[in-house]
Amino acid sequence: MTAGPTGNGWPPDIEGAITAHRKILQVLVALMAEHTGRGADLVGEIEQHLGYQDHQEDPGVEPDAAFAVERAADGEVHRLLRTVRDMIAAADRPSNDTPSSVA
Repeated sequence: MTAGPTGNGWPPDIEGAITAHRKILQVLVALMAEHTGRGADLVGEIEQHLGYQDHQEDPGVEPDAAFAVERAADGEVHRLLRTVRDMIAAADRPSNDTPSSVA
C-alpha cells in the first residue's frame, strides 16, 4: 500500500478508517431495525433527526466551506441510510437458496 493520497485526496489510513466506521454504522442501524422490528420507521426517524434541509439556509452565490461540509455530510447520511434500507429489504426477502436452486 502506498503512503500517498487515494483518489479523493485522503491518505489511505484515514480513508480506511472512515470506510470501516461507515460499514459498522450501516450494520448497527440495520441490526437495530431488525431487532426492534421497526425497519423503515427507524431509518425514517434517523433521517428526520440528521441532515441538512434545503429550505433552512441559503448558501448564497458561493457557499462557504462550512456549508459545503454540511452538504457533504447530508449526502453521506442519505447514502448510508439508503444502504441500510437495502440491507433491511434484502433481509425481508425470502431466500431463493433452496436445495433445488443451489448449483
